[in-house]
Amino acid sequence: MLEYIPVDEDIELMLTTEESIEFRQKVLNYRKNKEIFLIHSPGDKEYLGRCVSAGRGFAHITPSGDLTPCPISNIATHNLVRSSLREGLHSELFRNIRENEHLLETKGSPCALFSHQNEVNELVKKVKAYRTSV
Repeated sequence: MLEYIPVDEDIELMLTTEESIEFRQKVLNYRKNKEIFLIHSPGDKEYLGRCVSAGRGFAHITPSGDLTPCPISNIATHNLVRSSLREGLHSELFRNIRENEHLLETKGSPCALFSHQNEVNELVKKVKAYRTSV
């Protein structure tokens, strides 16, 4: 049975609130002063109302081509070597995450999907997702 397990389960390695604020300020400074396009995950969630994973704002492609809801997530149903980005973004996995908006709420954690591990585990079983290597 596949369970959703974040790449690193040790939340002690996550940024503290203070570190997150400092990092956010650096990202905003780069956006303002550099000719670069940056997506700040999870920092942009505050400005967009919730987590932007699962194609709501972005998705993540692993080096092997697996399409995951976000860089932290290690679950997929599509690999872009064998399917199109459009198919992956319209997958049952991504659609279920987007349609169940509470899954995109962080509950004070830096990662929304990490905050809803039991529900994500059920979704993984339902859509027959697989664990990615990265």
